[in-house]
Amino acid sequence: MVERFSPGLSAFWATLFMMFIVVTQRPLFTFFKGQSNFGASFKEGFVDLAEGFVAGARNMIGIGVATAAAGIVVGVVTLTGIGLVMTDFVEFISGGNIILMLMFTAVISLILGMGLPTTANYIVVSTLMAPVIVTLGAQEG
Repeated sequence: MVERFSPGLSAFWATLFMMFIVVTQRPLFTFFKGQSNFGASFKEGFVDLAEGFVAGARNMIGIGVATAAAGIVVGVVTLTGIGLVMTDFVEFISGGNIILMLMFTAVISLILGMGLPTTANYIVVSTLMAPVIVTLGAQEG
């Protein structure tokens, strides 16, 4: 926030510094404890880093699958045109009332959430309904 980096650049530097901290944590402990096996502690630091990479990759599998499912659903909804019908229907039924539109959006999110993981449901509903809600909110002032 101080340097006003973009979110992507901030995440890059945070990841790089965390890698540095993981590798140097054990050698610093051995230094301050007065022990002399720095080579082994550096090796343990790199082992911890490799294990962290493996754990991170395993944890990202679920998010990757959810994002892929969301992409498939968004593609089907976009290609068939049901997304426009659904947003037009919600806009028509709400009659320009933003509270009703938000309630209908919540119902759509609940219905889609029955068959999609949470992350995929968020991506689908935000892709479909956000432009309509923003437009209606801009009209209401």
